[in-house]
Amino acid sequence: MEPEDVMSRAERVVADLEARGHSMCLTYAGVVLAFCCQDAAVAEWIRQFCEGYFTPSAAAAEDVGIYATADPALLAVLCASTSNRPAAGKYEYAEIPFTDSVTLVGKSAGKFPQGDGVYLLLFREQRRILLVTPDEVEVQREEGMQILRAAGKWLLLERGWIPMHSACVAKNGRAVCVAGEKASGKTSTMLNLLARNGCDLVAPDKFLLREDGQRLEACGVPGKIGVRVGSVVVQPRLLDWLDREESPFFPHISLDEVQRIAETNTPEQLRERKEKIPLLPTELAGLFGTSIVPTAPLGLLLLPVFDPDLEESRLVRVEPDQAITVLRKSYVSLLSKAEGFLLTFFDLHDALLEQRLAVLLDEHLPGVAAYEVHQSHTTNEQTAELVEALL
Repeated sequence: MEPEDVMSRAERVVADLEARGHSMCLTYAGVVLAFCCQDAAVAEWIRQFCEGYFTPSAAAAEDVGIYATADPALLAVLCASTSNRPAAGKYEYAEIPFTDSVTLVGKSAGKFPQGDGVYLLLFREQRRILLVTPDEVEVQREEGMQILRAAGKWLLLERGWIPMHSACVAKNGRAVCVAGEKASGKTSTMLNLLARNGCDLVAPDKFLLREDGQRLEACGVPGKIGVRVGSVVVQPRLLDWLDREESPFFPHISLDEVQRIAETNTPEQLRERKEKIPLLPTELAGLFGTSIVPTAPLGLLLLPVFDPDLEESRLVRVEPDQAITVLRKSYVSLLSKAEGFLLTFFDLHDALLEQRLAVLLDEHLPGVAAYEVHQSHTTNEQTAELVEALL
């Protein structure tokens, strides 16, 4: 099948979506995304996923437009027109030569039946994406959400933000960043700040950072957080939520299973267990009775240090050089999670953003208080009291 035939079919699909599809326009932090799909339930699921950050808008023009279809004829044409099947790895994709103005991407995210794949047609001049998936609701929701979230994030990066892998809350008008290595206690510390210190949520797992005039500013992005069993069992409100929540946004293991795992593993073993309870930011904020604060100036950095034998929490002041090193390691690569195909639209690269981050941290982080939080699974109350003085 020639590219011209594929483009002809694609144009008919887009026209049909514009005429009879379910459309929404979402705005956040100065960027505008349009999303259109065939299934109203899929559109509503994606809207709920973005809630707390991207809000419905009546904007007349979008920065990126995303069209999602399960059109079987177009999917068949794309499969037939490519000699290479989509990459099989969860975070892999393949760019396939197509036309001078359109890039074709084949990808797989590990949620598809054997042999099925997902295709993206990237219209460079219009910044338009046509997402073509199998006719399965879970695939349509997951892929639509991933593409919309990635496009929104990259639009913010284009405006000067930098992607970070850390949790972030806010109290008294300033953001508190919780950063550190994997299994260091970031999630537990963030949950404790929500549950016992009355903090609002900025972002549970990833946020963006930039200079706002004369200081650093944090910005949350839509996403989900996976809470390990060890963090769940020390938070009564999370246990109560598991016991009563009958319609969570994401499926998860039962309260009985959480308790069984907790009873048969040591605190150290629980840190390495793979089972997690996935929650949306709106679910997390709701169960702790707090709000989502999308942006706030950075005022405090906490670096958790987990010690299962510790009987009393303590705070240790961190020098700026150490704090800078931790945050530089928290940078999230543009090529993570199969998002690199967006380089088709954006003049960005990791070296540029990492250099920008280094300059910002060297200039502004010495003015931000930073502390190691030494704690164990039994010292949450003590930790909250110590941190309260910093807030």
